[in-house]
Amino acid sequence: MPSIMELKPRQSVLLLMLSGEQWERIAAGRGLTTLAFTGAALDHVAWPTGGGAVFLFALDEWEAVHDAVTDCLSDEELAKADAKRFAEDRMRRRLSFGLTRHALSRLLGCLPTEVNIVRSGKGKPFVPEAPFHYNVSHSRAALAVAVGPHPLGVDIEPLESLEDSLALAELFLREPDIERVRQLSGDGRDQLVRRLWTECEAYLKAKGRGIDDDMLRTIRIPVTSSLTTMRDEGDLAEDAICHVHYLGVRMGHHLSFALSGQRSSPAWPLEAVRSSTAAACSEIVSHGVV
Repeated sequence: MPSIMELKPRQSVLLLMLSGEQWERIAAGRGLTTLAFTGAALDHVAWPTGGGAVFLFALDEWEAVHDAVTDCLSDEELAKADAKRFAEDRMRRRLSFGLTRHALSRLLGCLPTEVNIVRSGKGKPFVPEAPFHYNVSHSRAALAVAVGPHPLGVDIEPLESLEDSLALAELFLREPDIERVRQLSGDGRDQLVRRLWTECEAYLKAKGRGIDDDMLRTIRIPVTSSLTTMRDEGDLAEDAICHVHYLGVRMGHHLSFALSGQRSSPAWPLEAVRSSTAAACSEIVSHGVV
């Protein structure tokens, strides 16, 4: 089983799934105000060539340490969370903001409260002084934080049914993708559309655009079963191409990761399993090339 330090350059994307319950066991009785997972995982990340890392959190596993995770939020983040109608949604929104700040603070070498998060005109978050790029996607149940040395995007979508998946597909896909959707029915059709949506949204986020842009002008060229190159129609510049990795179904969600203008190899998702002891608090288990 390779450790983070043993990753080969051709492996372009790390997928780290981190448990809050196990973090609580490690931190119990220590009065820690920063997340223990960052001590092992982020300190040893060496970016693969042209790639990055995706940290994936199941939010219900972090509820027990909510206060320690969220005591660093800005007034703006608190206001956004408090605007949610239901208490559970407010709590999970705060967790998403807090986990993101803790991860970024470790990479930046500062306190979570000192992370200067701003947004572009299209709403994409970034840290002006950071030597890396990052992007975030969340649902009610999960959070994905992607980081890397180049512009990137990430998106997750839950495995839920759709009211009319074909009608949705026709809003953002071109042929032959729509024909692929037509050939399926029921849940198979729904999940294909959700998967393709994550790929397209990750691409738009990597390009710094919003989903209100015309998605039908995006050209998709499948390379492998899990890697697609994407660019805008008519844009032939070398850096116009995005490499979009589909990282599979993780924690009940489709997950896609896009790298803007970079050549990259198929993704290698990894799972970080937390130990019950602080001495060995992160083990990396390979799931193979997607």
